[in-house]
Amino acid sequence: MKNIFQNIIFTLLLLNAAAASSAIIIDGGPTWVPPGAGTVTTTGTGPSSPGGFTYTYTGIDLSQTANLYFGIKNDSFTSGFSTDGGNISGSEIFRFSLAGTNFIVYTGSTIIETYTGIRVEPTRMTLTFTGAGIMVLDATTTALNNANADVGALWHVMGDFSVNILMEAQVVEPADSNFGNWEPGNFLFDRLLTTGVSAAGTGTSVDTGFYYESAADTDSDGVADPVDNCTLVPNPPQRDTDSDGYGNYCDPDFDNNLIVNAADLAFLKARFFSADPDADLNGNGVVNAADLSILKTMFFKPPGPSGLVP
Repeated sequence: MKNIFQNIIFTLLLLNAAAASSAIIIDGGPTWVPPGAGTVTTTGTGPSSPGGFTYTYTGIDLSQTANLYFGIKNDSFTSGFSTDGGNISGSEIFRFSLAGTNFIVYTGSTIIETYTGIRVEPTRMTLTFTGAGIMVLDATTTALNNANADVGALWHVMGDFSVNILMEAQVVEPADSNFGNWEPGNFLFDRLLTTGVSAAGTGTSVDTGFYYESAADTDSDGVADPVDNCTLVPNPPQRDTDSDGYGNYCDPDFDNNLIVNAADLAFLKARFFSADPDADLNGNGVVNAADLSILKTMFFKPPGPSGLVP
């Protein structure tokens, strides 16, 4: 099976070329888990520890949003990010700089706290993906800055995935035996161990987050079209007593032959003034003229439409 990330890179190059003229419109976020996620597990002791920190997301329900993105956010700032939890400066903005078949790298210079004090040093953050994959949609901070504090780049979520986050600093002290090399280590980032899914509101400034573009809600019933079992008729309770994917409110097709006709009318009349759940289209507890009215509006039409049925 061809690695999905080989396709991602080609798409990345095309989209980055257009980044100056277009921007992602974010409707909401960041949320700490994606919609419908069955589980979120973590391994490792922190993104700046040897080996980094890995999040694994399973059970993502992509149908709940028009587009779902995964990115890096700040708890308190509108651009850039700070590894020491201090104020943001221009030197602290990490930029997308490199991509491979399954990884993306930010590099820059930022103020970090080392064992010898506070200094500006070269830093980088490597995100390595496994699973169904994610696709970079935009690599410019300018296009993403907004009240949600989006930073650097966002990835379009295509399915369940794992991401390993490793933060490193380049050793700049000439007397250090590791001079010039990149190295992770908590002594370089002593404020980073509180980052991650559970870090909302802690005051640290580097976190992961999911951002989304809202799906359409044509009937304005609070249920997005992709998961609404009656997309043209408001039905917040989403009653579907025969479990066919069509909500009762738009499903007087009682024999499930995909057309509302005389047979369905006869079925409803035989249950008039009863509490039959299937014939009770509006869910008021009794089959009456209101349900008959719904059937009449759909005579000789198919049930639905429903976002749950192709």
